[in-house]
Formats: sequence, structure tokens, C-alpha cells
Amino acid sequence: MHECINKLSFSPDDKFLCGISANNMFCIWSVRDGNPIHTKFSEHPLTLCVWSDVITDAKHPAYTLITANYNSMFINRLEFDIASMQYFLKTSTFQLPNTGLLRNYTFASISNDMLLAGTTGGDVCVFSISSSIYRASIPLTSNGIMCGTVDGDFLYVGGGDGKIKKVVLVKG
Repeated sequence: MHECINKLSFSPDDKFLCGISANNMFCIWSVRDGNPIHTKFSEHPLTLCVWSDVITDAKHPAYTLITANYNSMFINRLEFDIASMQYFLKTSTFQLPNTGLLRNYTFASISNDMLLAGTTGGDVCVFSISSSIYRASIPLTSNGIMCGTVDGDFLYVGGGDGKIKKVVLVKG
């Protein structure tokens, strides 16, 4: 049973919907019929879910979905198994600094191969999706980041201090 849904995210082709809830439930639904195709309870509350690439070189595309809790970032691959005729989720973790990276994430956006994740601490953490590794943390506001979005070559974030910041994204 689901409690309060905290985050929702549609796959780039609008075929799947991912949701995370207050009772640590992580679920992916088929938009076609509304049925869950993956349901899992996590040990720690997830605070982030965002879709990345869709690999369309097959009849049944594969998907990349990124989720996170306060101490781990996960890269999930949703792939179709022809033998059972259903999708399965394979999960691995991003490599984080040796000292750890404890963050409560408020939003996530993807620009090319970069995952940009805003935090309640006021920074944006940058991850490489293809190599599943943490790259950097950029402090932007003192009162936490409430929301953010990428538009072209710019990242816009709304801070808890009531200000909007515009950051130029460097490609490469």
C-alpha cells in the first residue's frame, strides 16, 4: 500500500511512470494499463527519481532510471526479458567519494551525460551517468535548493532564500 507519493517521473517516451513514497516504496507502472511492473521497499527513504537514456536498438527499449537516498545514488536499468516477456530492473550504485556523500536531494535534472542533483544543503551534486561516478559539488545557496531545471546550456535553481540562480553548463 502506498502512502504519500513524494516524487513522480515519466520515462522520456511516456511509457512508464516511476514513483517514490513516504513509506519507502519505489514503484514503476506501465502507463499503457496502469499495472505496476516493479515494486520494491527500500531500507532508507528515496528522495530522487529521474529517467535518463532510452536505448531503442531493440523492439523493446531499455531504460536508465536514477534513484537516490541520503547516502547512496543508484543507477537502474529497466530491460525487457524475452524469455518471460516482461521488464526487469537491474540496480547498481554510483561510485561516491571515500569520505561519503550524505545529501537529501530535492530535484534532479539531466544534461547530456551529467546528472545534476540539488540538495537541501544548498549545493548541486554533479554525477557522470555513463561512468556511474560522482564528479563535483557546487554550492549555490545557503538555505537549500527547492527546485531546478535545465534549459539548453543553463541550469536554473530556486533557493530557500527566495532567489533564482542561473548557472552555465560546461559541455565536455
